[in-house]
Amino acid sequence: MTLEHLTLTSGASRMSPRSEVSDSALDAVRGFLAAGGTIGSTGWHIRFEPLGIEGGYMYDMLFEGQPVVTCLLCTDPRADKIMWDSAMLLPNVTGAIVHKPKATPWLAAYLRLDHPGIANPAEFADVLHEAGDLERVVAWALID
Repeated sequence: MTLEHLTLTSGASRMSPRSEVSDSALDAVRGFLAAGGTIGSTGWHIRFEPLGIEGGYMYDMLFEGQPVVTCLLCTDPRADKIMWDSAMLLPNVTGAIVHKPKATPWLAAYLRLDHPGIANPAEFADVLHEAGDLERVVAWALID
């Protein structure tokens, strides 16, 4: 199984196979999510926004209390249109051209350009790399 992982801020897209996420990482993240969303002492916290849509999730990923990424995950074809419409409501300040994924599941990630760390990309690069990995791990935890 694969998940299309789209970055709304840049328009970049990649296919993420389930096999790139270990079962132990998924189990750990599921435990953290069940306990309130704080990922140990890493500085990361996942905050869910209730949507009331079966097969649709929206969550913010915060690092040290500041939102870094907003994610929309669609796991059900019946939620596809409303989830994509919701993704398109996020501000496209970069003017990136984005395409709607052809199949579910898909994950649309919106990098929060208002995060203070963005001002210093060299120092913030590790956080952004972690964010990309964590986006997929959380998505696969919700899909499985």
